Amino acid sequence: MDSSYLSLFLLILLQVMIKNLEQVVAMVLNSFQDPHPRVRWAAINAIGQLSTDLGPDLQVQYHQRVLPALAAAMDDFQNPRVQMFWELHLQLI
Repeated sequence: MDSSYLSLFLLILLQVMIKNLEQVVAMVLNSFQDPHPRVRWAAINAIGQLSTDLGPDLQVQYHQRVLPALAAAMDDFQNPRVQMFWELHLQLI
């Protein structure tokens, strides 16, 4: 695939994601409650990536929902990988 097409596609994808950010954040936060630790780990990773990419927009609009979800992940004593990963991404929020 030509790199100009790929970069255009990625820019369009980012715009679609931003337009639907409420649904994206809701889906990711719901995954924090998934019974499988890999899904919870991926959800924390997704929030971290969204925080990196969207920065202040995500922080201002969703901090009241994201921070409690990350704090709850801290209590995942059965899965230290998930527990450790939340701390890393909490710094990004």
